[in-house]
Amino acid sequence: TINFENVKQITLCGASGLDNNGEPKDAIVGNDGPRPLTVNSGNIRINNLKLTGGKSTEGGGIYVKDGATVTLDDGAVVSNNHGDKSELGQSGKYGGLGGGVFVDGGKLYMRGTARICNNTAGLASEEQDASYCGYGAGVFVNMGQFIMEGGTISGNEGIGASFNGFYQYTGYKVYYLDFSSGAGVYLNTAYGGRFVMSGGTISGNTIDIDANTSTIFINTIQGNNPNDEVHIEGGGNGVWFEAGCLCRGSWSDFSMSGGAYIDDIYMYCGHEAEPSNGCASGINITDE
Repeated sequence: TINFENVKQITLCGASGLDNNGEPKDAIVGNDGPRPLTVNSGNIRINNLKLTGGKSTEGGGIYVKDGATVTLDDGAVVSNNHGDKSELGQSGKYGGLGGGVFVDGGKLYMRGTARICNNTAGLASEEQDASYCGYGAGVFVNMGQFIMEGGTISGNEGIGASFNGFYQYTGYKVYYLDFSSGAGVYLNTAYGGRFVMSGGTISGNTIDIDANTSTIFINTIQGNNPNDEVHIEGGGNGVWFEAGCLCRGSWSDFSMSGGAYIDDIYMYCGHEAEPSNGCASGINITDE
């Protein structure tokens, strides 16, 4: 595990290059413990190196803090990391933010043949209180920017679900069940996250809406009162774009142009942004 702080510019380059399958021969391994890389400041460039085996509630593979810049260049691979559960979410618990990378105010660049793949976020369980939904199994953009000019985000998986309470009405209740969201990229606009994509591919990412978990939740709920309703929220295999939610005077958007490809985009408008807040959230897709 490497923690960078008070640095200006560093290049992390695997000395052994790539194997015949294009996989880096060198790796920073988290051993199912702390994330492989935390960048608190400076400009870090990575190529021909794998970051793998990490686990954290925010950024299983890489954490990019405000003031830091990370560039994933040719041969950089962020894979098989996990966004782990936490009890500190706004709704009480969540199953990890950013299985691969968590951008928390800094900048993440992705170029060339870089890959973010086969990461997970969330925790599936048949027990209601032991299941946690995850957000952004590949990349979670909280604050700051994700600039994707090339590379591939694929094979990432959001797992698990969270019971999020209920509202009582006359004669019945409406229960809320949240599933994992944004398997490839989760763009959070609450504090000004921005995603600009001018190249690369986001495809083959999945949300595992666990049949056992959902069935048990729903059967338990409906067993109490057949008139009760269940509201299920979540999804977005490719990119989950959360717009107009908790905006605080910041600009947040998703821009896509050039040869960029995404197989699935989901836009969620949870709350209407107040014009007086000076908040602007939007999607801009151009063929340039």
